[in-house]
Amino acid sequence: MTKIADSAKKASEFANEKIEAARGAAETALASGKAKAKTAYSASRDRAGKAYSNAQAGVKRAGAKAGQQLDDNPIAFLVGGLALGALIGSLLPRTQQETKTLGATGRRINKAAGNAAQAAKAAGKKKLDALGISKEAAKQQAQSLLKSVSAAANEAGNAAAKAVAKPTAKPARTASKPAAKPATPKAKA
Repeated sequence: MTKIADSAKKASEFANEKIEAARGAAETALASGKAKAKTAYSASRDRAGKAYSNAQAGVKRAGAKAGQQLDDNPIAFLVGGLALGALIGSLLPRTQQETKTLGATGRRINKAAGNAAQAAKAAGKKKLDALGISKEAAKQQAQSLLKSVSAAANEAGNAAAKAVAKPTAKPARTASKPAAKPATPKAKA
């Protein structure tokens, strides 16, 4: 009976050693996985931060350039703003309530506003002509501004995309520590 007890004891000790070895390997793999995940998270966070900074800098450059062009030719922006306001106003439909409420008064106001707009347009055109500023020059300034803002936004977007697309450096394996073999799933009986 002692042989059976000895065999059982040896088998139990062997099983315990294997369990401890597996537990150690699992703890090592878990620690390694945590370290890799932490490194990948940190690298991704750094890249995202850099991309955000690059995009923010691009937006600031675009704003500064637009501000500089506004300082260089404020009349072009004024004319553009007035034209945009007039376009939006002309696209908005008049409501029945507006027509009903204002009636004849609305028509008089509308006519007076139209006359005032025509007078302002004529006076503005006269002043612009006197300053030597033409419609074509204002159009070129507006196009130049649009191109500059578009280029700055494009540059910021490209910088952000490049910063996010940079691959992270993988940590090198040490020669003293062999790579753990992946566990293979056991087939169900």
